[in-house]
Amino acid sequence: MSSYLRDTTLVAEAFLLIWAARRGLTETELLEMLGEDGQRLPRAYWSPLYLAAEDSFINRGGLIGFSHEYFRKAVADRYLSTETLKRAAHGRIAAYFAKQPLRTLLCGEEEAHFGMSGETTCASSRRKPGRRITCAIMSDCGICWPPLSSLR
Repeated sequence: MSSYLRDTTLVAEAFLLIWAARRGLTETELLEMLGEDGQRLPRAYWSPLYLAAEDSFINRGGLIGFSHEYFRKAVADRYLSTETLKRAAHGRIAAYFAKQPLRTLLCGEEEAHFGMSGETTCASSRRKPGRRITCAIMSDCGICWPPLSSLR
């Protein structure tokens, strides 16, 4: 039964994550977010979906996203009927990135999705104090800090 439920929700879960990603997600990030109990989703589940929907995706430097805006709109129309659902999708990505080691791209994604999830406290403020400053200097995301370009 668990396997069947995984199959029926995988399309929705994967498309929601890709919809919410600003620049796309790596396959590893997708598999980790789609997995259960701290384990990556097995490729035996992911590969058939990816191959069936391959024309809907584009791979930009290892980041998987939708190949056209109308795919994003179709996913939003089908699965994201309210702002609460949209914020939840961004919150899921923010929660994932908040657990990852700090990297330039990751930090910008974490902060942006945290802001889009409707939360009022910056995600990075829950990290060590010095990491928030590092994030602002490295990413120019503009969610928790003003864009660096405005400080010049």
